[in-house]
Amino acid sequence: MEAKLRNFEVINSLIIMSIADIVLTSAGILIKDVKSASLLTAILISILGVFITFIMCKLSKNFIGKDLLDISESLGGKTLKTIIGFGFVIYFTLILALFLRQTADAMQLIYYPLTHIIFIIALLSITTGIIAIFGNNSIFKAVSLIVPFLYFAIFLIFVGNTKNFNFDNMFPILGDGFNSSFIKGLTNIFTFSGLSYLFFFPSKLKKPEEITKIGLIFSILNGIYIIFCVVDILFLFSDAINHSQLPPLYISVRYIEFGTFFQRMDAAFIFLCVLGLISALNINLYFILDILKKITNLSDSKPLIFPCLLTSFAIALGLQQDSTLDFLENSLSKALFIIFAFIVPLVIFIGAIIKKKFVIRKI
Repeated sequence: MEAKLRNFEVINSLIIMSIADIVLTSAGILIKDVKSASLLTAILISILGVFITFIMCKLSKNFIGKDLLDISESLGGKTLKTIIGFGFVIYFTLILALFLRQTADAMQLIYYPLTHIIFIIALLSITTGIIAIFGNNSIFKAVSLIVPFLYFAIFLIFVGNTKNFNFDNMFPILGDGFNSSFIKGLTNIFTFSGLSYLFFFPSKLKKPEEITKIGLIFSILNGIYIIFCVVDILFLFSDAINHSQLPPLYISVRYIEFGTFFQRMDAAFIFLCVLGLISALNINLYFILDILKKITNLSDSKPLIFPCLLTSFAIALGLQQDSTLDFLENSLSKALFIIFAFIVPLVIFIGAIIKKKFVIRKI
């Protein structure tokens, strides 16, 4: 029997999923999309993210202690549970493959330019598999140690770069206009990627009745992190970031000098990011295995670890064309996030609440 998770562990696990995405691509994508309006867009996205999270958590409190699969089963039986489960398995597998590819690309550019990408992806996959075999719930405890350091790191990056900021980069404040900032820009709410996993946690919580508290703390901290990252990148680079393949936050770290001793903060930042990204890979894999275990009634999901990783490994290798990777990062991932993080849970919650009230009235 797995130990129940504390609120702190869950909040940090949700945050690490978002941070992994923000550090690798999403902060840069937001700035590429809306340019000088990215600060305003980041603030609007953060407010919207907190509001949506609050509404969905309130709806989920009608089913305390039940995760999304349990609620799906109460709404449409095992058939709906299986359909929803496989849908999320496919979605999380694509995210796992994308994380593998993005992490491997970043490591190749920064550390191993002469190493073939296949070996870096293989190393990340094997590491993730080994941790999954021996880790169990310990990954959530490890994440709780890593996330505070990542938060402190972005604060240091922000403070260290203030002398290099060009505040003119935020003008015109609406970027290319209303449509760019408020319509296209708000699709970047996928920076709240941790929300996709929130409603698979209730059955694992020590205090499932506090799901709203967990959701709100996560969404507020996530919003603050997005704003800090966007401010740092926008005021340093603006549109110039479009011409680099390196993660923009990594480039911004290289501008910082805190005296003689802390001249190369980029090494420490990358070390923290690698730990965080491997943690994100493991959390993603954890939920793929957990969902498969629930919908197939397996007693042990460990035999599925390497088949799942092999699938993600093959997909990650297939993302060789820049156009394919750009489409997955900029378009498909946004659409899938909106479907699986917002639309699917919302429909299930509302449907299950209506059914619950109808059954009560009938009785």
